Amino acid sequence: MFKAFDMQVSAEVIILDDLDAHALEVLRTKGRADLLQCPVCNQPVLVRAGEVNRPHFAHKHLSDCPSSKEPPELLQARAVLYTWLRSKFLDGVTLEKRIEGAELPRGVDCWVEARGKRFAYWIVAGAIKRPEDRHLLRAAVKQAGASLNVVFIAQMMRRGNAPKGVLSLTTTERDLVRPSDYDRIHTRRSWAASGSLHYLDAGAQTLTTFRAMACTEPPQQFAGTEVATPLASLKVSPVNGEFVHPNEPARLDALRKAEAARKAEAAKRAEAARKAEAARLKEVEQRRREWAARRAQVRANPAPVYRPRPILPYPERRQAPSVELAAPEPVPPLTSREREGTCVYCGRKTRDWWSFDGKTGTCKCKTCGFRG
Repeated sequence: MFKAFDMQVSAEVIILDDLDAHALEVLRTKGRADLLQCPVCNQPVLVRAGEVNRPHFAHKHLSDCPSSKEPPELLQARAVLYTWLRSKFLDGVTLEKRIEGAELPRGVDCWVEARGKRFAYWIVAGAIKRPEDRHLLRAAVKQAGASLNVVFIAQMMRRGNAPKGVLSLTTTERDLVRPSDYDRIHTRRSWAASGSLHYLDAGAQTLTTFRAMACTEPPQQFAGTEVATPLASLKVSPVNGEFVHPNEPARLDALRKAEAARKAEAAKRAEAARKAEAARLKEVEQRRREWAARRAQVRANPAPVYRPRPILPYPERRQAPSVELAAPEPVPPLTSREREGTCVYCGRKTRDWWSFDGKTGTCKCKTCGFRG
């Protein structure tokens, strides 16, 4: 283990911090004086810091403490992850964090508190067989107000002869797949993607992430986009502490902008359609009012109703009596001498003329005499 309780100063000490030779020698002296205790079983521990193995604490006496039975792969991954998080959050990182009231088998491997956020990093070095234990882990971290980030050791990747991006997942891995916003930039079938998985290679100090994992051959084979990045180039999401690979934030931002543009365009079309529909309904309402006004005017001034004369059945049909009208007496046509004309000289109308023009109705009267 890498953390012990210093009884002399009543504080926890992490041996992975940047300690010089003098500080390590002070810790050795305290360990020999039984001033360093295991935070789990409260038994005295000693400092083990050589040239081959990573500095750590070991129980002074044989103990059944769970921390003394942790596999080397887990310890190595925890040390690498803690060192990397320290480069990001400095003193906001602690190790082997115990959550009060939670019955977890061990403390949270790495715990970060920065900018009002809490991030919990749990390293999985083997199968978590019972489903209730996996549920307990999620519930305990959520109750503590932190975001859970699960990272598997690289030895758990089961590739077989499958191509890149394809894994055979255990029940533990399938249950701990975590959905991520960054899955969206690796697939367009968001409904089929179940989430992301992270694998830490402590020896090579590389993190491999499988994005947008989807089941291809039930129940174990899953396929996704495989991305591997050295820890030195890896980033951390400030929202939930998720591992973020280079270029992923820029790609996600571009995707969100494109989606926002599409939504804005769709909203614009919907608004135009809404306005057109409102105008149509307004026109329909105007026509309805006009027709209502016309009906009211017709009802106020009804037109006379034409009622046709009933047609009697054939046996009762009566013929109107015929009336014989007398032929009018013929009017004899006027002779030219009896016609009245207008004199072209004096302008008088007279029948006493000696010359008459039937087309123009003019004449030359006898009073004026012959003028020619």
